[in-house]
Amino acid sequence: MVAALLQAQPSDFDNRVYVDRTMREWNASLPTAEITKNAAVLERLVRQIEAHGSLVYFYSLPYVEALQASDYARATANTAHATFTNDLQWLRLELPMHELRWADGVHLDERSSIVVSKELQKQLLLRNDEGRRP
Repeated sequence: MVAALLQAQPSDFDNRVYVDRTMREWNASLPTAEITKNAAVLERLVRQIEAHGSLVYFYSLPYVEALQASDYARATANTAHATFTNDLQWLRLELPMHELRWADGVHLDERSSIVVSKELQKQLLLRNDEGRRP
């Protein structure tokens, strides 16, 4: 099934109504306090995980282009990068953006999820092979 999905053409599902709705919500008001609070909680969890000897990596999963430029997406990304400043912890995904599709602008469809998963696997294997620790 995975191979068949990857061989298929990207979906042509029209998600504009969902993207428009999300864009209005994400640009209506910026929940700065909530974003900051969530980043602090995540930072605490990461410290706990690392204290047990595990590695933690981050990546930026893209949204549909229109949402990527929204106030909310930019604020969330800026806060995440300001909170987690170790560049070695950030995976640089090399994604074929022209092939990715989102059911609603935020959540990837099945085929796109597989494409992203394969890239994550590749990046983690590269980190492992290089012996790079955050």
